[in-house]
Amino acid sequence: MGVVLLAGCARESAEYTPLYGPYPVVSNTTPQYSFGVPAIRPVRSLWGRYARLIDALNRSSAGFTLKLESAQTPDTYDAKLRAAVFDFAIVDPYQVLIAENLGYGVIARTGKSDRVSGVVVIARQGDIHRLSDLRSRNIAFTNTTALAATLLNEYGLLESGLDVHKDALVLYTHSPETSLLNVSIKLMDAAAVSLSDWEGFQRDHPASAGQLTVLWRSDDLSGPAVMASSSLPLPHARSVQTALVQLDAQTSGREALHRAGISRFEPGDSVSYDDVWDFLQRYRRVLGPLPDRMVAR
Repeated sequence: MGVVLLAGCARESAEYTPLYGPYPVVSNTTPQYSFGVPAIRPVRSLWGRYARLIDALNRSSAGFTLKLESAQTPDTYDAKLRAAVFDFAIVDPYQVLIAENLGYGVIARTGKSDRVSGVVVIARQGDIHRLSDLRSRNIAFTNTTALAATLLNEYGLLESGLDVHKDALVLYTHSPETSLLNVSIKLMDAAAVSLSDWEGFQRDHPASAGQLTVLWRSDDLSGPAVMASSSLPLPHARSVQTALVQLDAQTSGREALHRAGISRFEPGDSVSYDDVWDFLQRYRRVLGPLPDRMVAR
């Protein structure tokens, strides 16, 4: 019998166009760099989350300005990164390994409390009490390439004795919100999402989240990074790095970090993400080829 999935987001007004300002008028000789931030829907939420971060960075930088830029979906954000559309970009740990091959370098990493992990969420009132109860059940995943929501969950569940692709029915919703909403109304038995997705759902949908609970949580890995294109002037990349690291030293910077869902930024480089590379190697040995989002390193 087919399963009808509930749409995760309300329809947006066709007249709404996101604004990426206000920014001061700058002369044609002042460089303006795009600062990519992960896709969030609706667009209003994206603006509310990241506008103060960009403003704080612009106040701390001299000789150039940053412009907020994103994409409609995680897939199109990934495509923009591959096309080198962004000058600076916040990327997830998996994207770090991709972007390094595209001329980007890590300039900052998020703090220890921003490390990523996956969770499996079920209905609070139901007949699933342990992982073995998920055999022959429907599990909603976001997409095949999500590091925390999919790869960490797949690998950890297999280590715990549940091969989701053999022992359960996996469906991809392309939205963690959709996955979780469908569990709350019992169209799905479980949702495999990232911990940050689950925390965001609890904030945005408290009534629905109150009907759910976490059954299992994966190990964690290094969190998101900020990367800079190698085509940028080195002093400008270093200026943004310094501004990012110093955000938590001021009240307005801490507020900007809080709105962006980030605890702090620290200096970082490619070595900072060796734990992610090691995990992906283990995943490949046990579960086979990585999703096509991965490029050779």
